[in-house]
Amino acid sequence: AAGTLWIGGQFADISIWALNFALMFALALGIDYALFLVVRFRAARASGHSSAQAAAVTMDTAGKAVLFSGITVLISLSAVLLVPSPAFRSMALGIMISVVFILAATLTLLPAVLARLGDRVVAGLDRMQHGAAGHHVVHQLVGCDAVTVDRHALPADVGDVERAQQGR
Repeated sequence: AAGTLWIGGQFADISIWALNFALMFALALGIDYALFLVVRFRAARASGHSSAQAAAVTMDTAGKAVLFSGITVLISLSAVLLVPSPAFRSMALGIMISVVFILAATLTLLPAVLARLGDRVVAGLDRMQHGAAGHHVVHQLVGCDAVTVDRHALPADVGDVERAQQGR
């Protein structure tokens, strides 16, 4: 996307903000879409599908949602092209280009990588969540777990104060 904007900048006036916003949207949407697909892939693997089947199930469910979301973003950004300002138009066009590249990578490259990695996706995320000793990472960092935090929580509103007084 950045290269496409640079090439476009050689032939037309493109706002300096177009590249910044395009990369910001690319990073945000890329992470969001990738996490969505990885979670669905892990769920499909946990239900007993092979890696290839899990990738197919992932694309059949989450892939359609990602495609619909990307098309929605593109349609909404096309409305910004109607604003009579070259800066806004170039920003919208830059973001639209980055969304197209993110959709292409998310809907083609990511499923292939997930199918190829298979159980290593699941095992790697489990190690990240539970750490080497098997404890949850938050427990290791903070030194307590959710039950301890909940037991010593402070009331946040009037309803919490009433429940605390009643012993709930």
